[in-house]
Amino acid sequence: MSSSLPAVLPIQPFTRPVRGEVTLPGSKSLTNRALLLAALCKEKVVLTGALFSEDTHLMVEALKALGFTVNANADAGTIEVSDQTNGFKKTEPVDLHVGLAGTAARFLTALCAAAPRGVYRIDG
Repeated sequence: MSSSLPAVLPIQPFTRPVRGEVTLPGSKSLTNRALLLAALCKEKVVLTGALFSEDTHLMVEALKALGFTVNANADAGTIEVSDQTNGFKKTEPVDLHVGLAGTAARFLTALCAAAPRGVYRIDG
C-alpha cells in the first residue's frame, strides 16, 4: 500500500500571533448527565452547547413523562429544564422508553429509584 503523503512534511512557523476559536461538538453522555442534574435542581436550568442526538431526545422525552418541563431548541443548542417540583407527581405507573440509550437508562434508573413515590418501568 503506497502513501500519497511526502516522507517529510515541512511545518512553517508562525510569523505573527495567531488568533482563532474552536468549537467542540457536544457529547450525548455529558448532555444526559447535565439533564439528570438539571432535573434535581430546584430552579430553572438552561443547558447550552447541548448535543442533540437520539439518546438526548429519549432522555428529554423520559423527563417529560416524569412530569418535568423540558424545552429543547436545537437551533440554539439549548435545553431548558424547569418546574422540577412537578416531577414524580403522577399517580399512575409511568413507562419510560429509552431505546438503545444506555446512559439514559442508567441515569433514569437511579433517578426513579430516588423518587419519593411512583411506579416506573424503563424499557429499551
